Amino acid sequence: MEGDSVSLNSGLTEMKDVDVIQWRFGNENTLIAVIYKWTDRITVYEDVLDGRFRDRLKLDNQTGSLTVTHTTTEHAGDFLLQINSEIKRFILAVVDEVKSVSVKEGVSVSLNSGLTEMKDYDEIRWRFKNTLIAEINKRADIITVYDDVLDGRFRDRLKLDNQTGSLTFTHTRTEHDGDYQLQINSVFKPFTLFVFRLESVKKGDSVSLNSGLTEMKDDDVIQWRFGRFGDENTLIVEINKRDGRITVFEDVLDGRFRDRLKLDKQTGSLTVTHSTTEHAGEYYLLINRERKSFILAVIDEVKSVSVWEGDSVSLNSSLTEIKDYDVIRWRLGNTLIAEINKRLNRITVYEDVLDGRFRDRLKLDNQTGSLTVTHTTTEHTGVYELQINSVFKPLTLFVFRLESVKEGDSVSLNSGLTDMKDDDVIQWRFGDENTLIAEINKRAGRITVYDVLDGRFRDRLKLDKQTGSLTITHTTTEHDGDYVLKINSVFKPFTLFVFGELNTFCFMFCFNQDKYTINN
Repeated sequence: MEGDSVSLNSGLTEMKDVDVIQWRFGNENTLIAVIYKWTDRITVYEDVLDGRFRDRLKLDNQTGSLTVTHTTTEHAGDFLLQINSEIKRFILAVVDEVKSVSVKEGVSVSLNSGLTEMKDYDEIRWRFKNTLIAEINKRADIITVYDDVLDGRFRDRLKLDNQTGSLTFTHTRTEHDGDYQLQINSVFKPFTLFVFRLESVKKGDSVSLNSGLTEMKDDDVIQWRFGRFGDENTLIVEINKRDGRITVFEDVLDGRFRDRLKLDKQTGSLTVTHSTTEHAGEYYLLINRERKSFILAVIDEVKSVSVWEGDSVSLNSSLTEIKDYDVIRWRLGNTLIAEINKRLNRITVYEDVLDGRFRDRLKLDNQTGSLTVTHTTTEHTGVYELQINSVFKPLTLFVFRLESVKEGDSVSLNSGLTDMKDDDVIQWRFGDENTLIAEINKRAGRITVYDVLDGRFRDRLKLDKQTGSLTITHTTTEHDGDYVLKINSVFKPFTLFVFGELNTFCFMFCFNQDKYTINN
């Protein structure tokens, strides 16, 4: 670690009287220290290389070993030891910090090299638990990803940035959880990647965290640990198959797991019963030296918010004030759209994700973490996920597009598509019960209109085969209400008002109360 001392061992127990020892550093093999035993002279060249080794080198006059004290990343690199005509080489890695990155399983994540641009002579290597998984040789203009190592767990999932050397994982799995090492020439940087499997449970219900084993081996040692973001991981369960011992630590963490943990003795899987929000957090499974990470979200209730298209809406975090160690993240689906890292005093809004649908529309409250979406469109409809440290809260936002039609006329609800894809499935639903009224299954080449709800839509629905838009003909007040369009997994809500001539003014008044008044 940066700041520590390190000794490079010459391998000698004692120098001979005729020995000459030289220590050199870097690509240019710059001489930094020398011992002439026959003259009993020791010289340290402290002023070379801009003085980076000044007051930091110690030579052992008996063995010739070299100690570097108070190391910095400037001291990382190639050291060459020459004992008379014999040469030994060392690579010193000076680690300033171990960077950790967390991601939910299935989501893409990048490990950042820290470079803005690679140089022509750079060589970059990425390793996972000492196994080479990707490298760039800039001199030879070669980029290599080793898909087949480690049982192929990285196959078709790794991308190297040929400008910066950063490594991106797509479709992450818990198998990718672990320690990574980046080597830039002779400089090493360690990373720890946590790939969390997200499990959610309704408050009061039970949930099982699957070890992935079908049967434990006779020498297996399994530990389950629990923590919230920023906390130490506390051991809650241990199985030592070697001595046949199972231990549940029920009294830790104020007894929150007392009488709530069940272990499968064959597989090591863990079940949490009668869950409360206190059980939400990060769970780590250690199988011997392998680690799997889980996040458990305990959901009290799923809140939903509705708003008219064009209006602004706030998604409330329920916090009155963010604490100094809090990390808050907002996602739409699996895509991160905004976050606050209170420790680093950093607020970030990711405006260019999801085709830029949130550009210039997001505001984060730096005191509470609540998220405001301005100038909403139906594209902002969906399930949002608020993560406060290791606690998850889902919120559903419906942005309704208002359509109006005079009774007896026809109206079209526009899907927004110009052309459906070959594998698209489109559904139109109506009313409080979300009754399916029409469907296009492009894969099966099938268009279906359903004669439901007492036949109120009979002979009145037309579906556009190319766009999926829905037209309602000969409207009546029975067709007045909420419509939801589902395009694969994307939702778009509409509200249709069907009015007659006599209630036209009432309709305008109801939606313009800030502009109109009615006298007695």
